[in-house]
Amino acid sequence: DPVPVLVEFERKVARLQTVVNVGIADPPAPGKDVEKAWLAVDTQVITRDVAKQIGNPDLKGFRLTQVYPGTSAEAAGLKVGDFIYSVDGEPLEAAAPEDYEELAALVRQYKIGTKAEFGVMRGTEKLTIPVELTASPRATREMKEYEDVDFEFKVRDITFIDKVKEKWPADKAGALVSKIEPGGWAAVANMDTSDLIVKIDSTPIAKVDDVEKKMKELKDAKSKNAVFQVERGIYTMFLEFEPKW
Repeated sequence: DPVPVLVEFERKVARLQTVVNVGIADPPAPGKDVEKAWLAVDTQVITRDVAKQIGNPDLKGFRLTQVYPGTSAEAAGLKVGDFIYSVDGEPLEAAAPEDYEELAALVRQYKIGTKAEFGVMRGTEKLTIPVELTASPRATREMKEYEDVDFEFKVRDITFIDKVKEKWPADKAGALVSKIEPGGWAAVANMDTSDLIVKIDSTPIAKVDDVEKKMKELKDAKSKNAVFQVERGIYTMFLEFEPKW
């Protein structure tokens, strides 16, 4: 726990004192962003050059580069390669890379759970596709973290975007390594950032709280070693820690 220490210091000709809490304190719980309506896709702006090359120089808006699986956007029938040119009949004006926020900003003005009709160009066909707008997923900065100062690594809970990026199923569990101190025990054990910890010894790890609880058990028992089962890309690896308490 942090220990209060009396510190004396000089500021020009003055000699001052203050109290500094020295030690390791639990990090504050991350705040949660305000939820906004979200269209579960990734996009790129339809630039003038792109519009000309596809034979529709007046087309403005966004091309879908990804439709997140298992979402209302996918269920509504949006597809990669679709061009969105309007929302509820309102034409989009994006025509340059710096206009990348126009669609997201427009969608955020809607209430979560409402439907918006998107004007879509698919090939030469014009479609109107209604999509229910869901709540935006939690960002990385909102996820709970745990830093182990003895083994010198930090982990966080996984996000919806992590699951999409890694092609994990929706019910994927584990704690994602986000930081490793060079030369620390985690580095010596060959742990890597972006490793997903799924088990420590025989204990399954579903979230950060499980890592924190298990690490406390290891420290209390002064365990001679610990084996971390991690997933690294397509590989499952076993990392052995041999701490010198």
